[in-house]
Formats: sequence, C-alpha cells, structure tokens
Amino acid sequence: MSLGHLNPFSMPIEMKISWDMIVNSITELTLQINHLTDEAKNRRNALDTEATETLTAQVALDKTAEEFRRSHAERHELISRWEHTLKMMYKRDKDMDSLNNQLQNLKMEINKKKALIEEKKFFRQNEMENNKQLEDKITKVEKEGAKFRQDYQDAETQRASFHDELEALKRTVDRTAADFEVARSQVAELKKLYCVEGKK
Repeated sequence: MSLGHLNPFSMPIEMKISWDMIVNSITELTLQINHLTDEAKNRRNALDTEATETLTAQVALDKTAEEFRRSHAERHELISRWEHTLKMMYKRDKDMDSLNNQLQNLKMEINKKKALIEEKKFFRQNEMENNKQLEDKITKVEKEGAKFRQDYQDAETQRASFHDELEALKRTVDRTAADFEVARSQVAELKKLYCVEGKK
C-alpha cells in the first residue's frame, strides 16, 4: 500500500508515530529546500549586482586610463613645444650677444675715427664720410638689436604662457593619476568580493 492511501486514524500507534515523523520530516525538508532556494536566489542576485558594479567600475577605470594617456600625450607635446621655445630663445640670446659685440666694436671704431679727425684736419672730410657710413651701420645694427629685443620679449611671454599651461596640465595629470588609482583600487576590491562570493 502506498503512503498516499494510508489512513492515519486506522493505523496502530507505532505506525501513526512513524507516519507523523515522516510527514514532519517531509515538511521540514520542504521548508529547508524553500529556504535554500531563496538563499541561492538572493546570492545569485547579489552576485549579479556585484558583477554589474564590477563592470561599471571597469568601464570607469578604462575611461580614466584613456584620460590619463591623453593628458600624458598633451603634456609631452607641451614640453616639446616649451623645449623648442627655449632653444629659440637661446639662439636669439647668442644673436643678441653677437650684435652687441658688433655694436661695441663699431663704437670703438667710431671713437678712433673721431680722434683721428681731431689729429688730422686734412682728412676731415673723408673721415666724416667714413664716420657717416659707420653711423648708418650703427643705426642698422641698433634697429636689428631692437627687433631682436622685441623678439626676445615675445619669446619670454610665450615661455611664461607655456609654463602656466604646463603647470595646469601637471595638476590635471596628477589629479587624473589619483582618480585612476582610486578607481583601480575599487575594481580590485569588487573583484575580490566577487571571487569570495563566487566561491561560496
């Protein structure tokens, strides 16, 4: 006879007790199965949530890494431009030194010519002509010197601007690197939690 056709009221006491134990065991097992099913479902939902959060954090980390690479490239380009500007300024400094030397030499030559004119009145007219030519040269050199000084001032202004941009970019790179480290730590923590929950 199957368990489904047994009448508990017509059973002997021993069988009735066994039947009650079986029913209670089945009920308890059913409750345990339901509880375990709910717990498994909750854990699965938690794992799905953690997986989504991990993926979101990974995307944020990738974005931060891309911003870091772009900022690094911009910084490298700015440094290259700044170095080029410094080289140009160095060249202009040398050119100005050369022009200053030429100017000093020309002034010394003029002074010698003037002294010679005082000593030799006979050559006065000729020396005055030579002096005029030298003065024309001085005027030309002074104009070139003024142009180089203006170029130098412009280059100095540009260098200061590049320096300000470089400092701002350095701050951006430092902030981006800090964000990158925070995001990477969060991803590592989420991955660790995901692995621990997965092992459970």
